Amino acid sequence: LAVIAALRRLSKSESGFKSGSKSDPDSFRLKWPNDIFLHAKKVCGLLLEAQWNGPMMRSAIIGIGVNVKQKEFPDELREIATSLLNENIKVSVEEVRDAILREFERELKDSPIEFVIERLRQAFGWMGTVPAFTWTAADASEKTRLHYGTILDSGALELQTDDGEKIIVSNGSLRW
Repeated sequence: LAVIAALRRLSKSESGFKSGSKSDPDSFRLKWPNDIFLHAKKVCGLLLEAQWNGPMMRSAIIGIGVNVKQKEFPDELREIATSLLNENIKVSVEEVRDAILREFERELKDSPIEFVIERLRQAFGWMGTVPAFTWTAADASEKTRLHYGTILDSGALELQTDDGEKIIVSNGSLRW
């Protein structure tokens, strides 16, 4: 949420966007579990490594990769990846870093977990418009024809099969 808020803010302030224009901040979308898309192309990925003590998280390392100034992508990524520059959002790497850090600080200080979960539900709500997903688990097994359900209070994703079976996932990846 902090990263997408930072990118939206930069899009507004640096591009002089107009609603519906190429740099419209509403064009940024979260894709569960760790991607940010802009105009249906990946512009950012996040990786999280956490250390747990039973059910309590002891620490976490977050890696954030934002395509800021990349002009070209290899053939295999050209149709699925973009950069801020390619979307006419002209900012420096330092501006992106500083905006993300400001938003992280705001999130950590001002956001009770219940509020964060509700905002995640809203941010992922667009996934309900996708006809069907394929979920790939960490062990490379797959389930197909899944539909978005909700984000649970735990932060896990609830998916449903065509016959109504609920599948709860907390890792892996989705594609459509």
